[in-house]
Amino acid sequence: MVKRAVVIASILVLGASFAVSAAGSGASKGTWSNHNTMVNTVELPGGGSIMVQHTKQFHHAEDPGHPLDSTAADCVGVFRLDASGIPTAASGSCFVSDAKGDRMSFWWRQEEAGTEGCPIACGSWGFFAGDGIYTGITGEGRWVQSTLFADGASGTWEGAFSIP
Repeated sequence: MVKRAVVIASILVLGASFAVSAAGSGASKGTWSNHNTMVNTVELPGGGSIMVQHTKQFHHAEDPGHPLDSTAADCVGVFRLDASGIPTAASGSCFVSDAKGDRMSFWWRQEEAGTEGCPIACGSWGFFAGDGIYTGITGEGRWVQSTLFADGASGTWEGAFSIP
């Protein structure tokens, strides 16, 4: 009987620690990769174009306690491309789900591209909504695109979060 009570108490304590593990704050860094599922480009008069892109994106964090660790997202972005196809401006949002179905969303913005410090693209991101264990999530960070594929991209991210 005592052994059974100890096992039940251990399960309750472990369960309680998982239930509150999403609340809090922290910072981490990690990797992202995406695959284009739809790209629509409209040529502009005088050169350049506007590209609308939908991707499936995946995130991994060095800290398994960061909300973005082992998550998948649907992302939409709009890109302004110059006449040579280089993005001069871009922004969008990602709708992220974890393995349990809890969700959060973040915006992203390109702030630099084609420079010595940022050869492909770099920018900022920030959480703007969440549900389930991510209700009230806030936080922001930076991202760097390090590889561009014919049908996707990959890179690194860093950032902080807070969940009430």
